[in-house]
Amino acid sequence: MQTFEPDDLKYTYSPAHEPIGTVASGESFTVITADCFTGRYENPGGFTPESAAWVEENLDGVTGPIAVEGAEPGQAVAVSIEALEALTPGAVVVSRCEAHSPADWWHEEDHVVNLEIADGRISLGDGWSVPARDRKSTRLNSSHIT
Repeated sequence: MQTFEPDDLKYTYSPAHEPIGTVASGESFTVITADCFTGRYENPGGFTPESAAWVEENLDGVTGPIAVEGAEPGQAVAVSIEALEALTPGAVVVSRCEAHSPADWWHEEDHVVNLEIADGRISLGDGWSVPARDRKSTRLNSSHIT
């Protein structure tokens, strides 16, 4: 089974990006991607004004694009996600929330906390957790490509 790693994340959707690989119709494959902060806050001490500015400009990097044999640019393909699993702790950027408008809270962020994900639960504090869906990687099944 092919695995596509997050070696060259993209921050825009563009036909100018060259595919990082090709899959056949019906082929199962694995895509590993970074969290929305591109792994910058796996260590909460990595939160700085400089890293926050970088993340703001480069939020939500994705692995890809991945070409599908026989599909032409502009055509639609159907993809089924078979499984998701978190490989890293959940990083939460915390804001002081002092501004009157929530739209301005983004610029008041001052630290990061990581939330442990274990045994199907996200730990939010002492004895407080919520259920989590297991998310290891995104495995996309292209068997329904049309």
